[in-house]
Amino acid sequence: MAEPLFDVWFEGVVLPGYAAEDVKRELALIFKAEPSRIEALFGARSAIKRNVDAATARRYQLVLAKAGAGVEVVPAAATTLDASEGSPTSPAALSLAEPGVTLIDAPAVPAPHFDLTAYSLAEPGVMLVDPVPTPEPEFDLSGLTLLPLDAPDYTAPAVREVREFETRGLSLMEISPSHE
Repeated sequence: MAEPLFDVWFEGVVLPGYAAEDVKRELALIFKAEPSRIEALFGARSAIKRNVDAATARRYQLVLAKAGAGVEVVPAAATTLDASEGSPTSPAALSLAEPGVTLIDAPAVPAPHFDLTAYSLAEPGVMLVDPVPTPEPEFDLSGLTLLPLDAPDYTAPAVREVREFETRGLSLMEISPSHE
């Protein structure tokens, strides 16, 4: 069985914490392209890389995420091959079938057969299993007390300080094929 192939798509998504101008500059460096070509990537859905194995698609995803670009990795669309040329057919050579045309006959699926002769139905209202009474739960509340009505209101414990970490300068280590 052939290894599945994937496409890496970019729709101009800038990951949180990154500025669009910084992402464009990083993409220009990564792809060694003119800024105008990179700018065009942000206008529509663009295929960054097509028909690659899972490891290559993941590497593209990680490198572009490190630059601040959010990409989508999807299974590669199957392309139809023209038998005479061995190349993908152009969309102009394809057409739609007329409405109501059966393109493929549905396979006949045999009706399932279940042997139910060993089973029977009970009369309505018959108890199939005797009910088991559930014991009443017992709670020991002897250690609990109520505050008097004139007691001060309850105060919640102080909220601990929340720390924020700057992770923009950090990176993940390369994933080896044995860890995927």
